Amino acid sequence: KPLLYKNGGPIIMIQVENEYGSFGCDHNYINVLTWFFQDSFGPDVIYFTTDGPGGYKCGSLQGTQPLFTTIDFGVGSDAAKDFAKLRKFQPNGPNVNSEFYTGWLDHWKHKHSTRPAEKLGESLDKLVSLNASVNLYMCTVAVTLGCGVELRTGTD
Repeated sequence: KPLLYKNGGPIIMIQVENEYGSFGCDHNYINVLTWFFQDSFGPDVIYFTTDGPGGYKCGSLQGTQPLFTTIDFGVGSDAAKDFAKLRKFQPNGPNVNSEFYTGWLDHWKHKHSTRPAEKLGESLDKLVSLNASVNLYMCTVAVTLGCGVELRTGTD
């Protein structure tokens, strides 16, 4: 609790669940998780979930305070369309992409996945033009055995 914003710390939000709506649809589960976090950290925190476009119908609780729903998508997505879908589910609050995918996953023995920097810039420009808040997800990856971090770019 000392790291919560109300106590002078940096934590203003706590994520209750991540992309649950893509895999399950148990609102009681989300209710219990939300209650657990509220009971543990109190009412002065923003509690949120995140799902891809459409997944929030099962991954969050419509119209329930204090659970805020965010969305995730990446480069090349139609941000205006995705936020419009979210707005139908959650009419109030800011547009937040809490997992903007700057790249994609790499799999062992498969071709390295990249995204053109120009497309990343265009997508971010679109988010800014929509007055959306954004968290860049997975900017640095590939932890080495020496516990260092390696930045992978499209030119690697």
